[in-house]
Amino acid sequence: AGPPPPRPRRRAWPIAVAIGVAALTIVIVAMLGRERSASTPSTAKQVDAELALTDARIASGRLVGPGSDEALDHLLAARSIDAEHPGVRERLRLLAAKFQQLADQAGAAGSLAEAAAHLQAILVLEPDNAAAAARVTEIEEQILARQRRRP
Repeated sequence: AGPPPPRPRRRAWPIAVAIGVAALTIVIVAMLGRERSASTPSTAKQVDAELALTDARIASGRLVGPGSDEALDHLLAARSIDAEHPGVRERLRLLAAKFQQLADQAGAAGSLAEAAAHLQAILVLEPDNAAAAARVTEIEEQILARQRRRP
């Protein structure tokens, strides 16, 4: 019984090539994903056009209403094209703040249904806005309480 026979040497290059290919694949996939999420020139133009219409409707006081040519409509269209666009995020905050102001004014004037409508518009813009959702629930309870007191 002598020493064991020498093992055949495994070549390291197939493993190195496999690791290199895997790393390159990861880099390429990451780059492609980044390109897809970035705005293309035509996408940026579409967003800019929707934001211009949003701004014009805000300036004229046409925030929300029937049809599809109000500030909220154009802002939602811009968000559907590129939700991460800085102008979209800015307008979302601006319009939500405007709806909050209108809701506060309506609530102070005793117009609960109008206040709730403005708060619902905030929830369209910011679905995770817990304060607006809680206030809508409060207003609904107040409206129901009013209806129960009526003869």
